[in-house]
Amino acid sequence: PDECHGGTREGILKQIEDWIDNSNGKNILWISGAPGVGKSALSSTTVSRLENNRVKSPAVFFIRRQGDRDPQSIWRSVAYQLAQSFPSYREHLLQTRALSKGKRIEGVKQQFNDLIVIPLTHIYSLAHSGSSEPGPVVIIDALDEC
Repeated sequence: PDECHGGTREGILKQIEDWIDNSNGKNILWISGAPGVGKSALSSTTVSRLENNRVKSPAVFFIRRQGDRDPQSIWRSVAYQLAQSFPSYREHLLQTRALSKGKRIEGVKQQFNDLIVIPLTHIYSLAHSGSSEPGPVVIIDALDEC
């Protein structure tokens, strides 16, 4: 997706950056609006700025193809990309899956908890305890289309 044009939306982009930098703030930011108002441009610009200026690495998911819009597959896809980018996430996820003996995770809520919440909580606790690996910033665009 296209980024914001230079010099535009600086106020909201600054608010997003402040939210990312606030380790004590809320951990979910939901940007909503009517189709075509620029939510994807905000996401793309935020990703570019994170990649260029931050210690934290973004994990980005743009849901564009019809097949990507299945709620059952979203959290598996997010978990896969996080595992590719963050070794501590991958290790924790592998340990958790080994303890469950690879049993299939049923239901979107359970997938979200087991694949996202628990491993990310582990990563963030490591990041706050002085680990050299920063916690990820997860950006999901077009979730409202699922």
